[in-house]
Amino acid sequence: MLQLKIFNKKENREEVFNKAVKNIVSYISDNLNFPKVKIAADSDCIEIISGNTGNSNVDDKIIVELSIKKTIILSKNDIYMNSKLDEFLQNIKFFCKQAKEIEENKYTPFFLKREE
Repeated sequence: MLQLKIFNKKENREEVFNKAVKNIVSYISDNLNFPKVKIAADSDCIEIISGNTGNSNVDDKIIVELSIKKTIILSKNDIYMNSKLDEFLQNIKFFCKQAKEIEENKYTPFFLKREE
């Protein structure tokens, strides 16, 4: 499961911001093949959730959900500078790609490797 929260007040969500959010959603669904991208928004935040969000038949299983939190910040003034916005989007996409690889066991960060 992948979850992103983008904090930006509703009154500050101009066209360039909305395009950036659509860009992120497209990347998650098209390039990372996360199924069923869900978007929830309120006056302060847009939340994008994708992947397996529930565990059925958990009576016979022990389940651990792990989360890694990373904060990526863009100044509201920098959203109009293409180079700053591109860097912001690239950082988000890179983090999402790494999360997908961790979830699929294609990549294991050094801190998750088992000691032998």
